[in-house]
Amino acid sequence: MTRAILLIVALTVMGSEAADAQSVYQILSMGGLIGTWSSDCSQAASPDYPRLVFSAPQTGRGSLVYDRGSKGEGTSFTIQAARDLSSSRLLLHQSLADGSSLTDLILAKDQGRIRIFSEHVVGADGMPVRDGFIAATGAATPWLQRCP
Repeated sequence: MTRAILLIVALTVMGSEAADAQSVYQILSMGGLIGTWSSDCSQAASPDYPRLVFSAPQTGRGSLVYDRGSKGEGTSFTIQAARDLSSSRLLLHQSLADGSSLTDLILAKDQGRIRIFSEHVVGADGMPVRDGFIAATGAATPWLQRCP
């Protein structure tokens, strides 16, 4: 009896992980995010013109890479889950590729463009980005367009 219960729990967890992983692909695909994004695609990736690269296999978790070019340090995230909040907002629950630093990122979408609307590091005080503005500088986050 105990083995049967453990088997049911294991199958349920495995099934929910597969559903979550597939939903990442579905959300990124339906949201039109898969691909490379920049504020100016004519510029090479650099600290001044970083590129966001979204990818997701049909099964498994997605990834988001901040490409800052050869002179900048890139950052890779694993997208654990994604949710369509509205026609203009997507939520990505992500961690650094090494599994540390969980972050909830909300992207705003408008006329084929995206921007980081809010960012919250789980377990940390404050928000690096709130309502489309960077807390440290007060600057608005840039709108990004899909690069060819």
